[in-house]
Amino acid sequence: MSNTTFSFEQPRELEDVSLRQSKNNLWFIDPYGYFSLPRVIRYDRRLSNSEFRVLVAIASYVFQNNSVFPSREAIQDCTGMSPTNISRATRSLKKYGWILKTKRAYNSVVYELKIPQDIQISKS
Repeated sequence: MSNTTFSFEQPRELEDVSLRQSKNNLWFIDPYGYFSLPRVIRYDRRLSNSEFRVLVAIASYVFQNNSVFPSREAIQDCTGMSPTNISRATRSLKKYGWILKTKRAYNSVVYELKIPQDIQISKS
């Protein structure tokens, strides 16, 4: 069995961009396509598995700011969930303060990712 070493050196011109995004934005994608989630998500015990999956799917579309507009079909492809369950999850995420939903033209929705102030932390 051979050992393989991978080197993922970030180009210098991209280094400043991802650093700037991480300081100003808790939700960001680095130049290699990895995205960051705020650690506090794992402590919010209100989130069901479905709501967590939908939140991660929406967050995966973030790049420069916290506003994204994936279609319901795109979220469905990411989660494998039905449109009804996606709608139910986004309503809950809005109620909990994780997202704001704004309707756009042609039944399109913009999701703005937030960090709720009232996260219920469980000590178990």
